[in-house]
Amino acid sequence: MGEHEEHESVVEEVQGAEEREWGVAVEGLRAEERQKRRSALTDLETKLRNTSDNLLPAAFNALHSSLTTCLADETESCRQLTINILSEMLARLPPSDYILTYVVPAIKNRITSTPPESSEELRHALIKLLNSVIVRYGHSETVFLVPFFDDLVEILVKAASDDCPDVKKETCETVANMANAAPKDFHMRSETLCMAILAVFQHRHFKVRVAAVQCIGTIVMNGNEKCFESSVLPMAMKLFDECNPVRLQVTKEVGNWMLNYRERYSYWQYMIPLILTSLCDFIPDIQKEANSIWDSVGIQYMKENEEDLNDQTDTEKPKHYPPVPRPNLGCRTLVMKNMGKILPAISKELDGWQTDAQLRSAQVLCSLILNAEAKNVQYGTNITNCLTEGVKNDDPRVVAEIQRAAELFGYFVGPHVWWNLLICDLDTWQCLVILTSVIKSTPVEQLRVKYLNRIFKELTQPRLRQIQKPKYQMNILNVCEAVMNVCGVYCQCVSQEMFDIIFVIHSVPATTDIEHHALCLIEKLRETIKFGSNIEDLYCHYIRHLLANITSSICFWTLITVDRCILNTILIHTGPAIGLHLHYISPLLSEALSLKGIDPEVKLELFTTLCSVLLRRDEHFRLAEPDKLTAFLNVILRDVILPNLSWNVGQSAEALRTAAVCCLCAILQDNESVSTIDGDVKFDKCIQQVEIFSDVETLQNDIDLLLPNLLGLTGDNSKNTRLYSLRAIRSLVILAKKRNCFSVDHLHQTYSAVISRLDDCNDKVRLFAVETLCTLFMARPESYDVSTNDSHIEAVYNAMLIHLDDPDTTFQDFVLDALKKLCVVHPKMLKGKVDISSKVYKNTKALEHLDKHLESLSI
Repeated sequence: MGEHEEHESVVEEVQGAEEREWGVAVEGLRAEERQKRRSALTDLETKLRNTSDNLLPAAFNALHSSLTTCLADETESCRQLTINILSEMLARLPPSDYILTYVVPAIKNRITSTPPESSEELRHALIKLLNSVIVRYGHSETVFLVPFFDDLVEILVKAASDDCPDVKKETCETVANMANAAPKDFHMRSETLCMAILAVFQHRHFKVRVAAVQCIGTIVMNGNEKCFESSVLPMAMKLFDECNPVRLQVTKEVGNWMLNYRERYSYWQYMIPLILTSLCDFIPDIQKEANSIWDSVGIQYMKENEEDLNDQTDTEKPKHYPPVPRPNLGCRTLVMKNMGKILPAISKELDGWQTDAQLRSAQVLCSLILNAEAKNVQYGTNITNCLTEGVKNDDPRVVAEIQRAAELFGYFVGPHVWWNLLICDLDTWQCLVILTSVIKSTPVEQLRVKYLNRIFKELTQPRLRQIQKPKYQMNILNVCEAVMNVCGVYCQCVSQEMFDIIFVIHSVPATTDIEHHALCLIEKLRETIKFGSNIEDLYCHYIRHLLANITSSICFWTLITVDRCILNTILIHTGPAIGLHLHYISPLLSEALSLKGIDPEVKLELFTTLCSVLLRRDEHFRLAEPDKLTAFLNVILRDVILPNLSWNVGQSAEALRTAAVCCLCAILQDNESVSTIDGDVKFDKCIQQVEIFSDVETLQNDIDLLLPNLLGLTGDNSKNTRLYSLRAIRSLVILAKKRNCFSVDHLHQTYSAVISRLDDCNDKVRLFAVETLCTLFMARPESYDVSTNDSHIEAVYNAMLIHLDDPDTTFQDFVLDALKKLCVVHPKMLKGKVDISSKVYKNTKALEHLDKHLESLSI
């Protein structure tokens, strides 16, 4: 007993000594000089490290009041030392609500008071201290944190709005630890903390955002349903974060929700779009993580719903399936059950203004269609609406994803479904984009049976194929190209319809790119259906249908009328095919160019085109039957050209006269009649001769009809009309000479009008007038009697000799050369005129030269 009493005495002495030491420390902590307080805190920190754990409770009992007071010390170093001491003690002291009674209010006072702790580092240290308290006390068997939950929530809400990034990050970790430490009590207060952490999502530091996302994931797992509802939209927005770790963390948290959240079956429609968005992320690591999660979700769903899925088997991949991995049955079932709830949200996002959201929505739509497979039929209208909305986007990335979605749609939904969905909107280019994509993924067997005919029966309607908007034209061409690529030679059954569509667009292209694309597709069509050896063969067979369907009233044609453009394009581009269809072209030209009241611009355009055709008549008409060609040329000459040679007042009438006489020149063109003068228009030489006039009588009648009009046109106001009329007269004379039907009356009727053009104001007209005079008298009939008709010859010689004194030396030389040619008509008369003129005219040099030429002829 003596030894026991002695031991107790020793212990009491030691405890007394310790208490005295703690008392000394308390006195130092309460000192007025801050240096003494700092020294006391430093000594206390050192002593505590060397103090055994069983003595710490007594130390805390003695020091807690002074330490909590030091937390508000005016000196930052003292406050820091105090936090260090408390951290050391709390880490070693056994859990006790007595300790929390002093520590938690002290921390709350420093964080939430006004003003709060001024140092960012100390605020961070305080939250870190609080975090350690929650970790240590939360997992004990006795629930110590429950009485302090309100204070803890108030502290953390305040800390979440702190300006310091480290404080925010530590707060997020603390909230997460708190949720895991006391889930039942946290459940009741989760909403307040959830809203506070969601505000951290916008912080500029990505590590803080990552911590906030991770924290929200934990809050949702331990909080009430309102926490999920409040968090799902901000989490979705973080999938657009520019920082990869943030998006990766969102993916992980959403995956955890889908696998472990107790209410997940009520919120699939919210979580599925999030994980599908991550599947489309441009970072491979995020895609890989999302794929792993999505696969795990599907597998878990299959296990949890094994009984319900007994009647469904995970069959092998269908033969006609897109070239991507097939999702498992659980994933497909989840999408099928929730697709109707997700599609309206996607449609709304596609109609929004945020490009990134539209892009991700389009990508999610692709994943939905891939997972839904045959269930797409049920939601065909909704999907089509989404596709139509998305394809309007100005961002090519969004449009590309929508086209991919439409192509996937075509894999799982046959034409019996998608055609009925699209047929009503074929007058919009958006519908054509979708149609192109679904055609690309539809099996040729399903298309060629009956749907090709249905599709092109609609597209060839004039109200559709004649739309002249750039996007519509380009996309209807894309439809044709898609059909060629998918069906190949099987598109023969709609080749006429495709040709009509492409050719009409080629005739009225909105842009030059569209025109070029249409021309390329015509050649591609020929190669696809293996028709003929060149594009001319295709034209020969297919333009008949187009010409036969030009039924609009010509009286109302304008330059942009589609039928006029079709006719114009056929005349310009189809080459020899024109010769096979003269019986269609002839009445159209006759009506358009002969009737009064037709738009002058339309007439002028057609005359220009007709002229180019006639200039190359031997190429364009080489396949024409002789009888049909003769009839066609007679119609053009009598019904088209002749009525337009008559004089009418006005600039439009003047332009038409010029165009008509130009066409006449083209008809009368002959290799031997090509002028040596550099005129405004140069006529191409023919490949081979085409006889225009079937017999002499026809030519004689045509000369009698044309010559008076042409002579009148030599005095027209337009220099081009005067020039072309002289060309036409010259060509007529040459043709008449060939057929021996050029009479003296024709010669005498013509030359006086031509002589008057020697004084024309235009030099080219004057030069051609000289050449025409030469042609006239060199083509005189063999029976022409110079003695009887000497007055006419004299008139020509006198007019030309006068112009040897012309101010233009070039014209003088040209007239001199002409006189050398014409001297053979009546050399004696010309010799006498030269002798007399040498004393009258100034150009004695030219007269001497001409005199020598005449003398050489007499020799």
